Amino acid sequence: MKDVIGLIDSALEKLFKEKLFGSDKSSYPFSINSYEAYSHSIPQKNWCAGKHESVADNHPIINIYLFDIQEAKELNQSSDATTSINENKITKIEANPYIHLFYIITVYGINTNNNLIENEHQLLSELLKIVLSNKYIPKKHLYEYEVQSSLPKIAMELVHTKLLETGDSLNIWSALDQYLKPALYLKVTVPVNIDKKIESSMVLSKMIQLGVPSSKYYYTLALRPSISNDYPNNNDQISIAKVNLTSSVVKNKEKIVSNQTNIVIYKNDGIEAGDILIIKDEDKTEFITINDIQIISIAESDTKIIFTVRNKLLYDHEVGTELRKIDVANAQILNDIHFISIPQLNKNILKIFGSDVKYLEKNDLIYLIDKNTTQKEYFQIINKTDHNIDILSQFIQIGGIVKNAKKIPLKNIKIQLFKKSILIESTTTNVDGQFTFSRLEAECKDYSLKIPDISKNIKLNNLKRISQKELIITI
Repeated sequence: MKDVIGLIDSALEKLFKEKLFGSDKSSYPFSINSYEAYSHSIPQKNWCAGKHESVADNHPIINIYLFDIQEAKELNQSSDATTSINENKITKIEANPYIHLFYIITVYGINTNNNLIENEHQLLSELLKIVLSNKYIPKKHLYEYEVQSSLPKIAMELVHTKLLETGDSLNIWSALDQYLKPALYLKVTVPVNIDKKIESSMVLSKMIQLGVPSSKYYYTLALRPSISNDYPNNNDQISIAKVNLTSSVVKNKEKIVSNQTNIVIYKNDGIEAGDILIIKDEDKTEFITINDIQIISIAESDTKIIFTVRNKLLYDHEVGTELRKIDVANAQILNDIHFISIPQLNKNILKIFGSDVKYLEKNDLIYLIDKNTTQKEYFQIINKTDHNIDILSQFIQIGGIVKNAKKIPLKNIKIQLFKKSILIESTTTNVDGQFTFSRLEAECKDYSLKIPDISKNIKLNNLKRISQKELIITI
């Protein structure tokens, strides 16, 4: 998208003109047909006094002033590159990054019958209606494009309340050396065409990356409480996330009894049904989920607040024990952590490796999540130990490509990995016919691959030898 800022400036101006000229003008206290002053320059003090040439000619001004530009990090983190294959070359096109454009939209009206402020407010109200009724800038106003169906949607929204909460709007007017005026604070989100392409030669039959990272460390995490959920055999379906505490704290008014589901507290501090709490009580730390909150009147000036929890409590806790709310919404997913073994029921030890292990320390709070069920289980790390042993060399990653008799790669072919007669993992080939399986035991001779659609079986007797040659499956 070339000249993205000028394009949005022009599109906003066209949108306002179209909507204002197309409305019922009889209610306006001035001639809307003379409405030609759409200024994009910095607001000036003399406009308020009617000293701008357009105001002097009885032309009201709509000032559309761009005051800030920010990267839309929340969108760019989730944007994926696209890959195309042509004549044995792979072209990777980076996704266009998004930016936020922030505008102040103000009105400088004409003084008709000493009603300057009323006139300005009326016109500002019309602009407010236009913005609220258009979540996206109409594509027809983005003039650079000939095929409108190919246009990305350009979202816009009012953000003035967020600015006012932080006081930023006052700072903006002060920086502009302007009188404070009512205004619309508009955020427009738009992609920027960076046209970034990476081309490389394609190797069809070469083995996909084998082995695992060359780190010589793995780590043991001691957890509290013990693991109580069953997890899938394929540890690619398990993730770890780090969580923090919020400022919400409550204390129990009556002793908490194990195997019960009720907790009586002194005073609620913003805890709601569905919240996750940690009961921090030395070696009896546990996590609870609030199912229900009851408030019971005991006397004229006294109430009893009861938390009902989802699962039975594990331990007894004395009166006055702290219960802290977990900030689940801002959990940090640690993608590059891998399990040496599946988390085991009734155990409190995890053996892991990966670059994201550095983010975990003693006393941190985490949860494990089963990606199949999205079920979460919470823990506190009570110890972290590193082991200078090259245990990772015991594991290997294999991959290959599936072709037909004409040596054309086949996509969406289901591949199953078995250990002895037990199904360990399933995958499908990508658009290039490729597939991978991770963290196989390098010395194991009991693995095999199966393509169920054609009942084809491939025995993997020596994984290390496979890593030295091409693995091509022809069907």
